[in-house]
Amino acid sequence: MISQITKGEKGIKEYLETGKNHHSAFSRDQKDKRTAIYGDLQAVQDSEEYQLKFKSKQPYNYYHATMSFTKSEWEWLKARGSLQSVVESYLKLNFPNHDLTEMIVYAESHEPIIQSEKYIPRKYGKNAQKLNDKYENKYIGRENHIHIVISKENTKFTGQIASGGLIYAKNRGATAAAAIKFKQICDEMLARKYKLTNPEPMNISDSELRNRYDSFVKAAKKVSKGKEKTPRLEGSDSPALSGAAH
Repeated sequence: MISQITKGEKGIKEYLETGKNHHSAFSRDQKDKRTAIYGDLQAVQDSEEYQLKFKSKQPYNYYHATMSFTKSEWEWLKARGSLQSVVESYLKLNFPNHDLTEMIVYAESHEPIIQSEKYIPRKYGKNAQKLNDKYENKYIGRENHIHIVISKENTKFTGQIASGGLIYAKNRGATAAAAIKFKQICDEMLARKYKLTNPEPMNISDSELRNRYDSFVKAAKKVSKGKEKTPRLEGSDSPALSGAAH
C-alpha cells in the first residue's frame, strides 16, 4: 500500500468524474471503473461551493487522499469486504481530533481499465520546474486505488477539519517534518492492521508504534475545534445557519 494526501481548493468532483487534469491524456471512463464506497460526493461538492462563497480567504477547502494497492492486496481486501473499513480506519487514524460525524467525506475505488499510461510531468506556475520530469513519456503502471476526499468544513464546530500531523506540527514549529512523520506512523498502523505491505516499514514494536501515534493524538486533542454551531441545512448556503460568522 502507498498513500498520499494533499490539499485542494476546488474541482475535485469534476476530477473524479471526468479524470480531467493537465497530466493525463485519458478521460476517467477510459481509465477506470469507479465504485462509490463511502459518503456522498455531492455533499463534498456542496461543501466546496459553500466554502468558496463564504470563506474565500482560506487557500484550501478539502483534503484529497489516495491509497494504492498491489493486486494481491486488493483481492485480499475485496474478498473480505474491507474497502469501507480501510477508509474508516484511515480517517480515524489521520484525523484523531475529529469524530466521523464532524466530517463531510466521500471515497470511491478505481480499478484500472488502462493498466499504464505515459507520464506527463506536473508543473505549477509559469516559471516552475516540471516535477519528476525524468519519467516524461515513460509508461507508468496503474494500480487499484481509492480516492478519499475530506472537506475542511466541520459539521459541528466552527473550526476547520485538520489532520493530526498538521495540528501537531503547528504547535511544534516543524510543519513538514511532523506531518510526514505522522503520515508514516498512520501508514504503518494501517499496514499492520490489514496485513498490507508498507514500502517504508518502521522496524519498531507494536507498543512503540502506538506510543508514537499517541503523542500526536495527545497534542491534537489539546487544540480547540471552535464553538459548537447550528448544522447547516441541506441545500442551504447561509453562513448564519452554518455558524461561519463566528
